[in-house]
Amino acid sequence: MGIVLDRVASDTSTPPAVYGADGVEAPVAGAPRWNDRLDVAIVGGGITGLWTAFHLAAAGTRVGVLEARQFGSGASGRAFGQLVPFLKHGLRKVVADYGVQRGERLSHMVADAPAEISAFLEKYQIACAATRSGLLFGALTEAGRRGLEETAESEPGARMLYGQDAAHIIGSDYYKAVYLDPRGFHLDPLAYTRGLARVASAQGALLYPEMRVDAIARSGAMWEVACGARRLRAENIIIATNAHSGALWPSLARGMVPFLIRGAVTEPLSAEALARILPQGQPLTDTRRLYSGVRKFGGRLHVSIPGASFRPGAPDAQESVRQRLAELYPWLPTPRVTESWSGWIALTIDQYPRIHQLADGIWAAIGCNGRGLALASILGRDLAHLARGGDDSATAFPVTPLRPFPIHDAAVLGVAATVATKRWLDRLDMMREH
Repeated sequence: MGIVLDRVASDTSTPPAVYGADGVEAPVAGAPRWNDRLDVAIVGGGITGLWTAFHLAAAGTRVGVLEARQFGSGASGRAFGQLVPFLKHGLRKVVADYGVQRGERLSHMVADAPAEISAFLEKYQIACAATRSGLLFGALTEAGRRGLEETAESEPGARMLYGQDAAHIIGSDYYKAVYLDPRGFHLDPLAYTRGLARVASAQGALLYPEMRVDAIARSGAMWEVACGARRLRAENIIIATNAHSGALWPSLARGMVPFLIRGAVTEPLSAEALARILPQGQPLTDTRRLYSGVRKFGGRLHVSIPGASFRPGAPDAQESVRQRLAELYPWLPTPRVTESWSGWIALTIDQYPRIHQLADGIWAAIGCNGRGLALASILGRDLAHLARGGDDSATAFPVTPLRPFPIHDAAVLGVAATVATKRWLDRLDMMREH
């Protein structure tokens, strides 16, 4: 498969213990019996697959979800936890890339996704520590400030804060300008995934955790899915494995680049310290080119940390947290890191999610590029529509041809070089501005 794809396949790490803890959604039990005939079989029990299952089951479709481990074991259960109401690109580029009608519709659907998900959490009483306080983005440089100001002009309800107003909402004067978007929020992503599995099951979706799919093959007019000694047949298959697509459909795995994100949580902080840090409860990221998240979670601080982009392992999480918090809160004695983790996300070359028809009756979605908590709900609705016979004129994302990288490891090297350049440019920006 290639060096990096082999690393993804052999990664047996799990979501952090701080996620899915007491008081939130518990793991969901599987269906009591095996069903060997379905309308739609979904491979992958993350947020995309479960949203697809929910929409299909709610429409009366016989649907099952096959997950190799537990629901939320992949990137869905390891994310930073914020639901962002816009894509990686601004509205003007989205319209240029998709056309006016589709580009504006897509942007509006992404903007509405956090509110729709929030209503879903309320309706089905999903306990996932949702904190509906908005999102903060700090301007690390003057160029970053101008970019945030441009975003604020096009996003309803968003606004810029400067000087003392920015310092007050961050609890620090590190940023001279801050973008506040009240539409986004943050949560426990593993609990959210488990809650979504519970709701999909209640709608009639059949859930099969610890059920690895070994092969998919044509069987007459149907598709046959092999899971060890078990078999099932389905008219349609949806592959929602994202960065973990591996050997199941090799060309799909080569159509994206897996990329490691990392996080760490500290020991619990005092009430006095927590009151001074992000006092209104928003999570914070900034305009540096690589991940920079800080948020309060369960009386602790959750911090995005750097590390090797394609090699699982333990970077010096304590030193990474010390550096990040020393920037923001120099008065704070560095708290002890109690847990760190990593997870594979999928990158596409243009940073847009993709929907592909891999064969007649087989659909896949890949490449949320780190924005999956909000985008997966849209992709799930799109995939459900396509699996029920709809066409992509009514979907948010168009169906596009799969274009695998001819030499996948070469594409990985290109991304690695880009990441190294971005990391160097971020350091240079910080030296100039601070």
